[in-house]
Amino acid sequence: MTLIPMVAEEMAAALPWLSAEQMLEVARAMVEDYEIGLPQMMELAGRHLAHLAQDRFFAGLSGSQQVVILAGAGGNGGGALACARRLAAWGANVSVFLSRDRVRFADLPLHHDTQCTRFRSGNARRLAAA
Repeated sequence: MTLIPMVAEEMAAALPWLSAEQMLEVARAMVEDYEIGLPQMMELAGRHLAHLAQDRFFAGLSGSQQVVILAGAGGNGGGALACARRLAAWGANVSVFLSRDRVRFADLPLHHDTQCTRFRSGNARRLAAA
């Protein structure tokens, strides 16, 4: 079993972070000032998360790796599902756990779950909601 490396408390304190209010301002600026929509932001978040996972946990190789994705019903869940789709495309064996039934998902995460389901070609499977 591979353990997920943890960040030491002093290292975590040194990492840059945004408050909830600042993050809302970033999202507002992306949509209003730069005309980058929420679907594109979720897709980009999923892409970057997949690349980070590939580099950090798979030494650049994701083929035949076992991956578990926990996806919620909001925006972060949509990014997680976009990540799952990419990792599966790269050959990882992806299992997706949804935090709730699909009928309770927001529109954009539901869209990403639908894409993940359509894309599934033996490398990704969705498991029952918790």
